[in-house]
Amino acid sequence: MKKIFFLSLCVLWGNLFAEEAAKQDTFETLQEKSIMPRGEGAVWTYASYWFDEGEKILSGTVTEEIVQVLKLEDETCYKIKKVYDYRSMTERLGGVKLTEDDMEYFWEYDNAKGSFNFAEWGGGSILTPKSLDQFSLTLPYPVEKGHTYKAEGGDWTILNVAEEVKVSAGTFTCVVYEVVYNEGDEESWARDRFYMAPGVGLVCLEFDFREEGKWVRDTRDELMKFILPKAENK
Repeated sequence: MKKIFFLSLCVLWGNLFAEEAAKQDTFETLQEKSIMPRGEGAVWTYASYWFDEGEKILSGTVTEEIVQVLKLEDETCYKIKKVYDYRSMTERLGGVKLTEDDMEYFWEYDNAKGSFNFAEWGGGSILTPKSLDQFSLTLPYPVEKGHTYKAEGGDWTILNVAEEVKVSAGTFTCVVYEVVYNEGDEESWARDRFYMAPGVGLVCLEFDFREEGKWVRDTRDELMKFILPKAENK
């Protein structure tokens, strides 16, 4: 009787360990496949450049950091703090501090369908979402080259699904999302290109504007280092 009880207990333990392992595998698999993986303690740091007549000039850094986690329905949502540090060396040495004007916030969650975003402000600060209905799908995934859609007031196109991009943080195979904004006048056109690596997130962001019928590069942010939970990537 004791032997049967012991064997049953072993089977129970085995099942529990298997279930826990499956959960861990699922988490890691989701992180590896996610177009914009998020997690508590995650940080992404970018070198930010601007262009003057085609010359690439370092202007500072941009950092994205998870600062709050919120469970809504069946999804874990993350509040992201984005810090733009464009202080000159003289300003840094002189002790000039960053202010709230150098920061912005937004909410995001990701799942097998892609990356969902929410950003509404009230009373001078970003509001906390009350339901998933307030989020919009910005970066669908998986996708096919040439796929088009509308999101956040722009026309989006998938330019590539396997473009190799080399930045300080490494070389990554990226999905390239392009969004074009047009206010009705050709000269008011602008576009963003997001280079997204599954399991890493944003690798590179380019902003161009339309001038005399041609696209002109204005800024480019390149991933320098990143830290994700369950994967000590830097």
